[in-house]
Amino acid sequence: MSRGSVAAAGSFTGTSFSFVVTAEMAPNARVIVYYVRTDGEIVTDSISFDVDGAFQNEVRSYFLHVYK
Repeated sequence: MSRGSVAAAGSFTGTSFSFVVTAEMAPNARVIVYYVRTDGEIVTDSISFDVDGAFQNEVRSYFLHVYK
């Protein structure tokens, strides 16, 4: 999400994903993820990050699951 709008959406299976950060996401964007457990419970999380215009270099972000 960026500026209150969904900038991109998709689905995947696995433990990692990537996406392209664009200038339209500036000045701040939020990645929201969710999954449905086998018992039907929906688990969500999000992370917000600043976007400073368009990047000239490739940028990768990695989000690791932390078990508590």
